[in-house]
Amino acid sequence: MDTIDETTEEVQRSRRGVIRLDVEPVLLPGGEREGDFESESLYLRLFVAVTLPRRAIRVLDGMSRSMREVSYDGMQRRRPSRGAVAYDSVRWTAPENMHITLKFLGDVHQDDLADLKLELEEVAADSARLELLLGANGCFPGERTPRVLWTGMDGDLRRMSSLAARLDGAMVKRGFREERREFSPHVTVGRVRSGTQKRVLAAIGQRWLEARASRERWDEIVVPVRSMVLMQSILHYNRPTRYERVFEVGLG
Repeated sequence: MDTIDETTEEVQRSRRGVIRLDVEPVLLPGGEREGDFESESLYLRLFVAVTLPRRAIRVLDGMSRSMREVSYDGMQRRRPSRGAVAYDSVRWTAPENMHITLKFLGDVHQDDLADLKLELEEVAADSARLELLLGANGCFPGERTPRVLWTGMDGDLRRMSSLAARLDGAMVKRGFREERREFSPHVTVGRVRSGTQKRVLAAIGQRWLEARASRERWDEIVVPVRSMVLMQSILHYNRPTRYERVFEVGLG
């Protein structure tokens, strides 16, 4: 095992490898990381998620597209223009990347994947399947200064929260950090770019809270939760982050 300087990185040792928490990689053009060496590729940046059905993805993507067609003062425009418009100020989530995060794990050694899968299978076996519905839109930290644009969930939130709590407890036993924030299932649909003018921030936040993408009954768009998926996040300096499935475990 390679030596890791514990004075610069918070590390926790697992059964077979090293779980590194809160380590932010420095990316160079093309996605290469500063100080890369051969064993660096043995670490995967992982999180556990629930994937979305096509109908939900289509509606969420349509809602983001409707935002891109409107300027900050609510007037229709024919093409994107630079300045105070939502199109220029928000990085929208690609449809294939939309998901509900259950637990962020961080950088995990490949040797730990087999044990990690066993842990997730145990959690999944004790968890019943459930159904969610698309809920209201929200902004973090608030609608006047939004940085993250998200859509929440309704439906069986009690069992969804129980699933997240069991998963968190199992991962804490393996050395991962405990989640201290209250779990609130949601899909991140957009991130507002830094440096956006205050009046544009407020306009984006207001329009996002009011946004609807289609004439479909919002409360009829079902998000079935039948499994958990371990996902790898692949970071790039000059390209959007890409997510890839590692494995999937069925509930109940």
